[in-house]
Amino acid sequence: MVEIKISTANELASLDKTIHPQPAKNFIPSWFKNMPVKVPLENADFKSDLMPHDRTIKACPSMHDVFHSGVVFVSPCDVHLLVVKNEFTGEYDCTWHTPSKDYSMDIHKHVQMADHIKSSGIKAVFKYNYPFGMYAPEGYSAYQMPMLYHYEQLKDWHVPYGIVDIDRHHELNPQVMFTSDKDEIIIKKGTPLCYYIAFKREDYQYNVVEYSEDLRKKTVLSRGNVFTHFKNGYLKTKKTGSNYKWR
Repeated sequence: MVEIKISTANELASLDKTIHPQPAKNFIPSWFKNMPVKVPLENADFKSDLMPHDRTIKACPSMHDVFHSGVVFVSPCDVHLLVVKNEFTGEYDCTWHTPSKDYSMDIHKHVQMADHIKSSGIKAVFKYNYPFGMYAPEGYSAYQMPMLYHYEQLKDWHVPYGIVDIDRHHELNPQVMFTSDKDEIIIKKGTPLCYYIAFKREDYQYNVVEYSEDLRKKTVLSRGNVFTHFKNGYLKTKKTGSNYKWR
């Protein structure tokens, strides 16, 4: 098993276990956890004691893979972000504040990004000078993924998708895209910022090819293996997947 190391030179961050990166499974959104797996059948034309329900997205194995992949990095402290439109220049004036000198933010100049995507609703781009770094063997990188299913915080801000080569670049700077209708927000300490999911860099060649007899048979068989079961057909055919251990 490949070891991905996460470490910090920041003494406070090292001692404060509440802000240490954690397995993604610790941050399953409440709406998903509270959702039932089974719901009553709608408009059923038969009655059955064996098949009394439909299944929700909570039964989808893909969703469970998403919520069990990688690690989540959290805000190491409370962060106050202020973005106010300047009535003279029309630009957004931005400031940040943290209650501790141990943690800081930076601001990307508008000309670096925000000026070029005004239709996106992104008013400003901040970034964390994050205390933890990631270290991996040669050939490994990490996806930086937003907390896409945490809908409440997505109303005001999000961390964008990115890739970091963690075998040679170890500093992490999760960016905060400020999209709020409010002038100011606070990101509380411990708020999940983003996922980091390690992967091995390999060369791939994507080809659009003719739909051959061999591909047709593979498609028929894969669908048959899944849809010939009332439930768990996908799981019955699943043989591979990444295993994550935490220590």
